[in-house]
Amino acid sequence: MMHLAIHLLDEALLRGPVQYGWMYPIERRLYTLKRYVRNRARPEGSIAEAYIADECLTFCSKYMDGVETRFNREPRNKGFSNEEAYEVDVFGHGVHFTSASELQYDENGFDQMVWYVLNNCSQIEKYVKMFRDELEREGVPNIERKIRLGFQIWFRKHIKFAGYSSRRGV
Repeated sequence: MMHLAIHLLDEALLRGPVQYGWMYPIERRLYTLKRYVRNRARPEGSIAEAYIADECLTFCSKYMDGVETRFNREPRNKGFSNEEAYEVDVFGHGVHFTSASELQYDENGFDQMVWYVLNNCSQIEKYVKMFRDELEREGVPNIERKIRLGFQIWFRKHIKFAGYSSRRGV
């Protein structure tokens, strides 16, 4: 313990405040390397041998056809997803939910979150332009505010109608 106290001051001066020195990745890597040790008399050799074996198996398993590996197996909760194909990536994100979480939020915060996601998706830009053109035709004042507040509702209706008409062949 005395050895730690000697070097602690130097590390604090080198590194700065403790919140900027996150040790989790290093600790995680040391844990992995520690599990590789099989011969306690020669730990370096067994770590090197196990590391090479792990790298070889990982490389081979990525390129094997017809054999289930951790890189090509089906997701565990695949059956829970909505199987429809979406043309907008925001809806076809590939996340499969198994249950709903208990979220506590206010309505304004949720609307801001949805607007942030929609506004930062490049595929939504054409829909924002369509909505902007509609508002300009109607002569709505303060178009930017109206887009921020009303685009979600318009977009939801537009997507539902487009999905309904494409399935019916309209």
